[in-house]
Amino acid sequence: MRRLFGRWFKRKRYDYQKNLALYTDTLLKSQPEAERFSRMIPYLLEKTMGLICASLAIFKPAAGNYSLHSTKADSNQSTIQADSLLVEELKKRKTELFLTEIHKAELEMEIRALEAVLVVPGFDKTEKPAALLNLGSRRSNEQFDRSDIAYLKKYANKIASLSAN
Repeated sequence: MRRLFGRWFKRKRYDYQKNLALYTDTLLKSQPEAERFSRMIPYLLEKTMGLICASLAIFKPAAGNYSLHSTKADSNQSTIQADSLLVEELKKRKTELFLTEIHKAELEMEIRALEAVLVVPGFDKTEKPAALLNLGSRRSNEQFDRSDIAYLKKYANKIASLSAN
């Protein structure tokens, strides 16, 4: 009986990966413009993963900064500077960044301003992160585990490669 419940709950828990992949593939088949696609991704992440909030920052070479798209309507931030402490730390680490791992007050304030507990960078062919997935905490108060992180890294890299095209 316990195995049956375990399989059922695990399948339900990781169902967001299948749904997110399906929605993204459907969006890509319709060839959306990059700006519209980048506005929809945070909402897909928020709804499918059960997050309190989510945002996506995509690097705009012409402007020299990251354009931020958030699910929070009252978000007072619309860009992230390319030379910000957050971007520099992600370039140095080349991996995800948890709010609980931060020991610098300025960096912690930048992540809190995004209302994120996890920042996942997406790299294309350059050394600079081309996309940043900023994820708030889950409504269920579950933590992000290794499989979540691995999936989100692949997803962020996919978004980064799409935004570069």
